Amino acid sequence: MPTLLVERLGLSIAQAGTISAGTIVANGLGAFSAGFLLRKGIALWVVISIGFGFMGAAAFGIFNQSMPAAAVAALATASLGVTGILAASIYATAPSFAPKPAMLALTLGMVVQASHLGHVLGPPALGLCVERLGWSSAPALFLAIACAGIAVAVGIRTVSRAG
Repeated sequence: MPTLLVERLGLSIAQAGTISAGTIVANGLGAFSAGFLLRKGIALWVVISIGFGFMGAAAFGIFNQSMPAAAVAALATASLGVTGILAASIYATAPSFAPKPAMLALTLGMVVQASHLGHVLGPPALGLCVERLGWSSAPALFLAIACAGIAVAVGIRTVSRAG
């Protein structure tokens, strides 16, 4: 996020840092709201689909070269806020996916590893994409990730209905 704001939009490092801090707060609020959504009875697969769907769609605005800096900041903040629901909702429902109570730690470990895989591979994948094809290629990567996330959500829906 800071690289996009500084390199492409010409903001100062301080401005980019402030906006990035706002996106982190929004992500935390999104995580907090996951419990509310799940308590309201919204299915996990729907929550995941919303998070990934919004992320994929928002990328087209965030990386649009004609978008003003304020709009990019607002859209990125909203996107990170909405995607904040993903990890929290998955962690909250993970116990229901453990085959038996004794395997809860293993189930949560797999969730953590999958999450960290995205943290490790995501930034270099975006960097490679931007380095080779420019900022305008970034939405394609986010769209691919969104499609993969929605496919996982559909798989969760199938497993949930079978159980």
